[in-house]
Formats: sequence, structure tokens, C-alpha cells
Amino acid sequence: MPDPFETVSPGLSAPASRAEPVDTSSDVDFEDDVPTALLVGGDGTVTGRLLHDSADRTFQVSAGYHPLRFRIIRDSTTATGIIALYPRAALA
Repeated sequence: MPDPFETVSPGLSAPASRAEPVDTSSDVDFEDDVPTALLVGGDGTVTGRLLHDSADRTFQVSAGYHPLRFRIIRDSTTATGIIALYPRAALA
């Protein structure tokens, strides 16, 4: 079966093509590979720094899809089962 998204450019509105679990037992710095969104498995908070922010913020989140581009996620995060979603393959 052909891939219906093969011609879609990898951008913020593109469907996710890569998913990576986020281990919040320590701070996570995504550096140059910032996810497009987070998929959260369990309600709680996500504390960290968004891509263009200069300070950390805390968001109360419920289980589900959140189009927040975190550059850093802190270990004080209480939400569980977090998956980072990307619209492209991993950077080399």
C-alpha cells in the first residue's frame, strides 16, 4: 500500500512519523531535535522550557495530544507516559 503522506513536507502540521519515550527521571534537553508535540499518557504537570522561551513554565495537562514544543522537560514533571512526537526521522 502506498504511503498517502509521502509527499507531505515535514513541518509542524505534518503527521508524526517518529515517536520517542521521554524519561522524566532526570531533566531532558532535546537540544537541536525539539519535538513537535507531546502525547501524554497520564494527567499531571509538565514543567520545562518551550522552544523560544527564556524561562521554565509549568502546564497542567490531561492525557492526550499537546502541541507544545518543549526544548527542555524538567524532572519535576508529574505527568506520566510522555511520548515526544516528531514529523521527521531522527537527525544524524
